[in-house]
Amino acid sequence: MLEALASSNIEVKAVLLQRSRPLGRLVRLVRALGAVATLSIVVRRLKTELTVSSSQNSRRADAYRLHARQVFRVRDLSSPEAVATLERLSPDIGVVGCAGILRPEVFGAFRLGVLNIHPGITPDFRGRSPMEWAILEEASLGVTLHFIDEGVDTGPVVRQREVSVQRGDDFRTLYDRAYAVGIELLVGSLRKLQEGGSLSSTSQNWKRTRLRYSMARGLRRRAHRMLRERTLSEEG
Repeated sequence: MLEALASSNIEVKAVLLQRSRPLGRLVRLVRALGAVATLSIVVRRLKTELTVSSSQNSRRADAYRLHARQVFRVRDLSSPEAVATLERLSPDIGVVGCAGILRPEVFGAFRLGVLNIHPGITPDFRGRSPMEWAILEEASLGVTLHFIDEGVDTGPVVRQREVSVQRGDDFRTLYDRAYAVGIELLVGSLRKLQEGGSLSSTSQNWKRTRLRYSMARGLRRRAHRMLRERTLSEEG
């Protein structure tokens, strides 16, 4: 995302990073995926860390600084420390990258608000596992660029675009493609602002829709089978 913004000459004034809390992340993974799948992820992560050189680690740690004027680390993105930092910066508009649920004081610190890329068509597929739920229900896949509000993926929609299933797809490639499309929508919207335009948005009629939670393993396996059948039909 930062590289795409930089290549479009969109200046990033600052990046706020939440200090890593590995135990909490581990607990969430176990709850969502189960112990076996979580162990597999941990093993792959350890292999990656053990094979990465110190120079690569240094470059990774400095990656944010390559594309942002300032980088701040805070205990929690919804903490008073984060709010105070934002108030000092007086930012115009923000972009979320895997930040979870933010307090209103956080996104309220931005003059125009905070944008989020959601890999699903809202309001029908708000929340977790949006691609899996869409495949299971044989619905359209897509991505939504929206402003954050106090709900979960309920803020006003700036842009939406459908994402097609292609030959050989799995959920990893679908999510990668959705985020790539989302970044394209984000860059286009920010360039419009930079050129003196404004962002129009549409309120979501979300109250009659349900919030999606992480898909249970049994349903996840069924969604994988349905996606595989769909990619095979694409191949045919």
